[in-house]
Amino acid sequence: LIAFDLDGKTLPSTVPSARVERAAWVGGAGAFVCHVAGPRVRFHAADGSVVAEHEGDFVGLESTRGFAEEAALLRAPADVTVHAPDGALLRTLALAPGQTTSWYHPSAVGPAMLVTYPTGARGSVLATCRYVDAQGATRWETPVGGAGVMGAMISPDGERVAVVVSGGVSLRDGTGAEIASLRLAGGISWLAFDGVGRQLAA
Repeated sequence: LIAFDLDGKTLPSTVPSARVERAAWVGGAGAFVCHVAGPRVRFHAADGSVVAEHEGDFVGLESTRGFAEEAALLRAPADVTVHAPDGALLRTLALAPGQTTSWYHPSAVGPAMLVTYPTGARGSVLATCRYVDAQGATRWETPVGGAGVMGAMISPDGERVAVVVSGGVSLRDGTGAEIASLRLAGGISWLAFDGVGRQLAA
């Protein structure tokens, strides 16, 4: 597994003991995670050394950006575990029986969005968006779904949430109250807040 800086210089590399299926940065200090058979996820320090290994599969990975300061792992069928860049467990989010997830989006201050849906569901499905606090407790939830991506984004400060709904986006505050209903023609392929949470692109 080889990484490069933006000048093309090779950074410390590692030869994993198992086939790496996916890898991603986690945090801003050069730490990264590798998904290997199991499924299991290995947490690596910036020098490539393995600092932790946990059961599970990536949840909410943004393929072009990696993870923020925490990585979420699905331990089917029971729960999602959220870890710091060094692999330390931050919190555990329980899943209801018969539910799974592929979407987790954290803020920079603790709260996060978790989207769950029935296990085995295919195509258009009505999912549930959960706003969870820094301890993992669900503060509010709302249906999510529509054409395109099935998910929700939280602003870096945790004060705004954009939820994909039929016909557009529901913009909500941290309490779950709807601030605006944004009507958008066609499906939504992605949502993103800017770095300070003042603008939303869809």
